[in-house]
Amino acid sequence: MPTRLNYALALQKLGRNQQAVAEYQRVLQIDPRNITALVRWHIAMITGIGTSRATTLEVLSRIRWQLRGEGLKNYDMVVREYNGAAEIYPNNADVRFALGQVHQQSGNFDQAIDAYQLAMRDSAFEVMARVSSAQCLLSQGKPEAAIQQLEQALQSVRRGSKDQSTPLCGRRDSRGG
Repeated sequence: MPTRLNYALALQKLGRNQQAVAEYQRVLQIDPRNITALVRWHIAMITGIGTSRATTLEVLSRIRWQLRGEGLKNYDMVVREYNGAAEIYPNNADVRFALGQVHQQSGNFDQAIDAYQLAMRDSAFEVMARVSSAQCLLSQGKPEAAIQQLEQALQSVRRGSKDQSTPLCGRRDSRGG
């Protein structure tokens, strides 16, 4: 098992993400609770192979699930992996959001909020990052700041829905928009 993990990591570092993902999946078929393989598989998906956001969020959910209770002992390793990815991909909002989720799961709310602030720079993550920040702020007993984050998330959703309802170049689309 460690040999496969090391091989997959080497492939990933060489930029051969597709092959690395396949190796991580083999490890996870044998040991579905291998948190190292799960985290590295997730990082490979969000940094290079064009996996759908729904799939990457599902894997992130599995990682958070494994960090509950006894799994919290893996927190430092998981954070190290995501911090390494953040150094290589400093503008990757997926990595920043994942890091925020891991910090939030472990109760490190200030660090989670910092990560969410960086993820918010990407409009695709703004709403989720603001809602997650609000949850952290509520956990810290800061309801006013949480409300402010939720209001900004709502504004962003409203802006997004206006953008989608406005026809391009003043023409209606084929669905009558």
